[in-house]
Amino acid sequence: MPQNGSIIGTVSRGQAPEMGLRGLPGNNVLQPLTGLTRLERLTLKNQNVTNIIPLADLPNLSNLDLRGVGLIDGSPLAAVGAFPALKQLDLRNNRITVAGLQTISTALTPRVSDLKKDTPATLTLDTTARRTALNTTLNLRLTDLVNGNQGWTRTFGADDEDFARSLIADNQGNLYYAGYQRGSVFEFFGQTTSGSYIQRVLVAKFDSAGRPLWSVTGSAASSNSVVDSQVDNAGNLYVLVSTTGAFTMGGVSSPAGQTYGLRLVKINSAGAVQWISKVESAGIVVAAQHLALTTDGGIVIAGRFNNTLYAGTPQTSVTSAGSSDTFAARFASDGSLSWLKRFGNANFDEATDLVAGTSGDVYLTGDFVGSVTFGSTTLTSNPTTQYDDYAVRLTSAGTVAWAKKWGTTAVDNVALAIACDAAGNLIVGGNFSGGVVTIDGVNKTWYGSQDIYLASFSPSGAVNWSQTIGGSNNDRLISFDLLPDGSVVAVGYYYGQMNLTGRMLNGPASQYSGFVAVLNSTGTVIDGFGMSGSSDYAYFTTVDAAADGSFVVRGLNYSTLNIGDAQLSNAQSDNFIARFNPNRELLSLNPIAPDLGLIAQSAGAIYHASTYYGVMPWANGETMPSTNNSSGAFNAVISRLAPDGSTTIPSALGPPRVSVVSSNPAQVAATVVGGQLQLVPAAGFTGSVKITLTADDQAGG
Repeated sequence: MPQNGSIIGTVSRGQAPEMGLRGLPGNNVLQPLTGLTRLERLTLKNQNVTNIIPLADLPNLSNLDLRGVGLIDGSPLAAVGAFPALKQLDLRNNRITVAGLQTISTALTPRVSDLKKDTPATLTLDTTARRTALNTTLNLRLTDLVNGNQGWTRTFGADDEDFARSLIADNQGNLYYAGYQRGSVFEFFGQTTSGSYIQRVLVAKFDSAGRPLWSVTGSAASSNSVVDSQVDNAGNLYVLVSTTGAFTMGGVSSPAGQTYGLRLVKINSAGAVQWISKVESAGIVVAAQHLALTTDGGIVIAGRFNNTLYAGTPQTSVTSAGSSDTFAARFASDGSLSWLKRFGNANFDEATDLVAGTSGDVYLTGDFVGSVTFGSTTLTSNPTTQYDDYAVRLTSAGTVAWAKKWGTTAVDNVALAIACDAAGNLIVGGNFSGGVVTIDGVNKTWYGSQDIYLASFSPSGAVNWSQTIGGSNNDRLISFDLLPDGSVVAVGYYYGQMNLTGRMLNGPASQYSGFVAVLNSTGTVIDGFGMSGSSDYAYFTTVDAAADGSFVVRGLNYSTLNIGDAQLSNAQSDNFIARFNPNRELLSLNPIAPDLGLIAQSAGAIYHASTYYGVMPWANGETMPSTNNSSGAFNAVISRLAPDGSTTIPSALGPPRVSVVSSNPAQVAATVVGGQLQLVPAAGFTGSVKITLTADDQAGG
């Protein structure tokens, strides 16, 4: 039944420029206002204007009066979801149906991003003008409950499993999430779908406040999982998916030519799938770890396969020489195959990482046994029965520019990761054991058991420097990143004691401890420090450097953690995030309960994506139930830890908690359920009721 509807959501912003317009002839007359960048309050009362899309270009418009403009449903108001600063919208004297109110509620969520105890937000529902009853429950989504300077947390997921596989932050603070889900019920910010049990891919874009801008899902005939994703400067997202059988995503289908394969998906900045290209194997193995976007617009993937590998349309194929060969494939921006390359012998060969160079080229690293030919260069492991590591540079045309190898004479080596600096130098890192490692004819120090190597190659393949660090026990490099000045910051763990080329780290003798090592652009260790826990283990798992020279590390610890003078106590095996300034001084240390996490940075803010099981513990005894309220479900969580200078980032990042008070609870009951404000009127309710929303301290208020 139609009724007069008014939704007014306010947050105090102080005095601001104001404008009232009269005598407007109709729609499409508001475009000239877009230059009024300071305009905060606009009154269009009783004007025949419903096309408000141009007003979305007003960056400070917080108060919009649309009383009596002739609306009869909510569809013209979907545009308010794009208004960056809107805090108050008045819709009185419009005959808007309950269905219409429900339509706009997904766009007009109570925008309370500045919500604090001393500045509560209000929501008013008014049916007095026409004395028509409101009988239908309204569910208004609350997507922005936490002060943006204090961070936020969002959850979503299936009734079985969610796993985050990639997280990217662009320069505007937009987040690109990619992962996979298993289940029969899927919840994503108020949208619930259900059906038969499946495994599917989920890709989503969020703005800097954690609001979902779009999402797209994909599924294969059997199983599918996200391998990696990258975003280009235009906001196009490229997602690499491992599949079994045919694959469909965002309405675009990619039929199966072979059982096992990879799908490369391009999604534009609006969330529309542009194309899907495939790489498939006639064997049982086709795997990749990463994809790279070249400086000239190419997309390159690399990995390993057996039997015959097919790529592109029309198909190009290569055939393996052994149980596993290395492959690299480049695609153009329209999804067409540019080239497909194979490297390998009768043994096991693979690519473990790749990175784009500075001139349309790409670098690969990996492992091989025996002799492998890259272009005109043949590399041979020493001995021929043990794994050595390699690096190869491929030009934009797929030609091998150079190939290098290194290794020990005793036990296998493992190439873990590579990076490319602004000058086009390649940095590689990994682990070795059993004896000295020889890099370009130079024997490097072996400290005992398993140690760590790092090396730099010029664009022409010459070794710039090489370095090893370690101790007498098992030491492991897990991650490294490049600082703006070309320095390398590496993280991992050591057991007992570690030698950073003269700098000694001493941890508990019988457990694993984490380390951070900083090497300058010539490979000299210029700084290093460790962390330790009170029992079992404590180590770093990920490092991410920022443009200002600061960096963030993520790690895992059990019980009490110590980094310098800072201490953190966790009751169970938990994760943490530590931020260091450009001088390598600890700025903040905060617990994050979920495991299997990813981190990204933009404009000084830290973003984190992870998976949690059942009920997730947070600080101060707080808990976060899984999205589908299933104690046996793994659900996804993304969080923003905001820039705060040298102060401590709030450690309590639990779900936003909002106190809700109705001015007439006997007539309209108000509660927050599942991230939505639920308003339940009494039968035949007429009148006006004001809902007050107030954030408590845990929500950043």
